[in-house]
Amino acid sequence: MLNTLREKEIERIERGEAVPPDDRLFDRSVFKPALAVVSEARLVQTIYAEYPTLKAALIELEGEKTEQTPQSLAAIWKTSENETAMLIEELIEIGFFQPRGGRDHWTYTKPLNA
Repeated sequence: MLNTLREKEIERIERGEAVPPDDRLFDRSVFKPALAVVSEARLVQTIYAEYPTLKAALIELEGEKTEQTPQSLAAIWKTSENETAMLIEELIEIGFFQPRGGRDHWTYTKPLNA
């Protein structure tokens, strides 16, 4: 992350933008693009490489909302309730999904850039 932040900050300064105020190393504007680069690298180089059986399901989430319900995931993946539950559990185990809620009102959030 730090290397990517540094690269984005250098690009910003090379475009003629002002150096960060005070004693800050990075301008606030470089964090979001740096996070996108790091997230994409983690997805492709780590998750796709280590869990190739999940790649198709993850690709289908591209461009979808960050927060999903089991029902919305079943519709996206075109899977049964049981298949959807199994995929959700696998994605939680590998750290892709973060569960929220409780009881019968669970939702699952994915990384912003996935």
